[in-house]
Amino acid sequence: MTTVKELPNVFSSPTLVRTQVLADGHRRVWETGAVNRERDGTWTLVGFSLTDSLRTTRHDLRSQLVRAGFGLLQSALWVAPGAKDVSGILASLQPSDLRLDDHVTVLQARALKPTESADLVRKAFGTEQIAERYRAFLDRWDNPHPLPTAADDLAVGVPDSRPSMTSGVIRR
Repeated sequence: MTTVKELPNVFSSPTLVRTQVLADGHRRVWETGAVNRERDGTWTLVGFSLTDSLRTTRHDLRSQLVRAGFGLLQSALWVAPGAKDVSGILASLQPSDLRLDDHVTVLQARALKPTESADLVRKAFGTEQIAERYRAFLDRWDNPHPLPTAADDLAVGVPDSRPSMTSGVIRR
């Protein structure tokens, strides 16, 4: 956050990086959509090896890969469906005294037998754990007898705590 003090008020505005993250999120949600229906079987793979002295750069690279839609397939090998351009990510992380190109490999590939795309998705994005957490959410919040006046399906597990009127007396 960038903070500008103007007495007596303080105003904050997002940094350039935060503005770019928000713009990217807007594009993904409202323009691209959650489902890639143009899938051609191509995968982008990013492998890297950064020493412990570059721990911060390594952490930042991982964070940006996740934000760009990559999942960790196996140790230091990240994968994303489709053709992805990671040059912008690498350029943003480039310390002045280091060429990340010497430590990062980017490839495009297709899954071959016996590997299926579903296997890559399951391994890289932890879909089994997501499904477990979703089932636990449903166990906690799903209600077989939803409120007849529930505004939407998310309200079905919420007990009816609205006051009711009986003979002019408000009851809870």
